[in-house]
Amino acid sequence: SDSSLLFLAKSFDSRIRNQIKETNFGGDLNNLRCGIVPFFSPKFFPRILGVLFNEIIQCIVVLKAATSNKPDVVYADRGNLVQAWLLAHLGFSVVWRCLGVMPYVERMESSRFSMRMLHKLDLIWLNAPFKKIICTLDGSPWELIFTNSDQLKKLIILPNGCNVIKKSEDGS
Repeated sequence: SDSSLLFLAKSFDSRIRNQIKETNFGGDLNNLRCGIVPFFSPKFFPRILGVLFNEIIQCIVVLKAATSNKPDVVYADRGNLVQAWLLAHLGFSVVWRCLGVMPYVERMESSRFSMRMLHKLDLIWLNAPFKKIICTLDGSPWELIFTNSDQLKKLIILPNGCNVIKKSEDGS
């Protein structure tokens, strides 16, 4: 049977700007369709305005893609926490992957008002009703960020985000 995955990515690759790219992976993943949502921001925007503009546009594009395609799973990385939060609250099955928690720890421990305000938003977004949270065992203090029992029940800690270590053909 076909499975549908909405994969959220932020990419400056001009070849995928302003479109959702449908991919059929072939082989064992022949029936898995994947939509990639690119980064949207005019190049002339200052960085902070570009990031804010992108978040708003991506939320709109992701919401449209999710409601029209009705994916079985939404897979989002750390950079797409806002969009993952939105879709999880709308009842989509969201797996959120966090490769390192240091940006959240830095905002939590910062003395700057703007960073502390971002941390308050992080706390809201991190408490989304995700189906699973995949976190990398990379040495960053995940236990400072994932503290409530609901998060801990959904949390999967994996070395470098994968549970299988494969050797390359040369044995390394």
